[in-house]
Amino acid sequence: MIRLARVVQDRYWTVASIALVNLGVVAELRQKFSSSWRPTGDDAIFAIHAHDVFSTKSPMLGTYSVVTQSSGRAAPPVYHLGPLVSWVLAVPERLFSERLGIAIGAGLVNIAMLTAFIVVVQRLASPRIGALVSCVVAIAAWSVGRNTLGEPWNPYIGLWALPLLAALCIAWGSGRTRVGTVPWLVFVASFAIQAHYLFLGPVAATVGATVMIATLRRQTVARRSKVAALVVGTVVWLPTIVQELVGSPGNLSSWWHATSASSEHSAPFLSFGLRFVVNAIGIVPIALRGPLSVSQLVRLGHSPSLLTWTVNVCVVFVVVCGSARGWKHQRVSSMLAVVTIAMIAGCSFTLSRYPTALVVFPYYRIVMCWIGSTIVWVSAVVCVAEWMPRAPWKRWMARQVVRRYAWLIIATPMVVCALIIATAHSPMEPVDDLGARATASLVKQTLTRVPRKTALTLVGTGYRGAFAVYGVFRELLAHDVQVYVPNDEVQLRRDYGVGSRSTPRLVVMSGALDAPAG
Repeated sequence: MIRLARVVQDRYWTVASIALVNLGVVAELRQKFSSSWRPTGDDAIFAIHAHDVFSTKSPMLGTYSVVTQSSGRAAPPVYHLGPLVSWVLAVPERLFSERLGIAIGAGLVNIAMLTAFIVVVQRLASPRIGALVSCVVAIAAWSVGRNTLGEPWNPYIGLWALPLLAALCIAWGSGRTRVGTVPWLVFVASFAIQAHYLFLGPVAATVGATVMIATLRRQTVARRSKVAALVVGTVVWLPTIVQELVGSPGNLSSWWHATSASSEHSAPFLSFGLRFVVNAIGIVPIALRGPLSVSQLVRLGHSPSLLTWTVNVCVVFVVVCGSARGWKHQRVSSMLAVVTIAMIAGCSFTLSRYPTALVVFPYYRIVMCWIGSTIVWVSAVVCVAEWMPRAPWKRWMARQVVRRYAWLIIATPMVVCALIIATAHSPMEPVDDLGARATASLVKQTLTRVPRKTALTLVGTGYRGAFAVYGVFRELLAHDVQVYVPNDEVQLRRDYGVGSRSTPRLVVMSGALDAPAG
């Protein structure tokens, strides 16, 4: 009976933990459903590419990248490294409504990533520890911005692959390897890298450190696990490899040249990348500071104060010592510390190599700092807890307290986190709202005023108009209207003939319609 009661209690904590980390995703999807949200801007491009997966125009690469614009020289078009995001969004885009399909797909991706993360953590530690970790992850997700949890934009949809990747690396490096760990590690790492090349730094550093630790500890991987990992890697990277071999030019070589050229204009390591990481770790973890405004995000790139540097040095020192002290006995905590160091190093390197010309609005380029900062503080707390002396009477007292009041100790922060996430206002950005209304208005008026066989050229004036124009483009394509948009999305230009044409012009300007006669 006691064992049955413990199993029931563990399942209760498991369900509660999964519900808590996914509460923000459900709340955001509900808000999008009840609002006028439509795919506009880059979201509309992702919707087009996701729809094309089951057609003759199926994408072999990711979306167009601005790394070409930052190189300071003429360069061929460069795309993100793989089509995995479009593949994942393809079924929800077809299955659900055209308006919310990719948003639901993005929400399902985040739900899968966060749920898998909690499951792995509970297997590494315990359901109670997993419940406490779910509070930390839920607050971190809320702090980044709840409106990012149902967002198909590639910097956001790949973000929550990082904590799952860290958990899988800890499971492998600590010797608690299951048959499915390595194949899932390959898939999650590939998804993050193909979503946005900015995740390449932390992913490569984390996986590289894990492989090194597994080699030093002489850990073996089951043969069928190796075969499964090889099959997964081949499937998800095959389009990229084929395009590189038959494309003219190959995207991988073009991407390498573009990133090498753009790195010439990047900021020095200590003057840029490290500042964001140090300020994100901060005196208080960035996850506890709540969603930040644009001005607060920019201030993260300023020189850290002496107190901030001091706290960072102490926290990192604790983590480094923890990785060495628990090497032989506490393999999980030691691997957590190693993964923490690797991820922070990867984030710092990636940010330091980012072109200075593109850091005016750094919001999506530094979101990885939320994950790195949270993992650092969690690792430091774990290391300090293991160093604390435990006399026999202290251990006995601790067990008694945990047995009697565990539900209160764990349930209280979970309830507080749930209330914060559920009640915290996460409004749709004004540009999103304007773009949604402009899209609906323009499409409706265009379909009633312009003959279907007439080709149209869409032009966006100003930042708001440029943001809405892709949404109009996608909606008109869905109604079989021939549309052209002069822009930098080369993949759309190639597949749909996007470019400047001498046709009637639709000018998207602050949500208004300007369609001259003729």
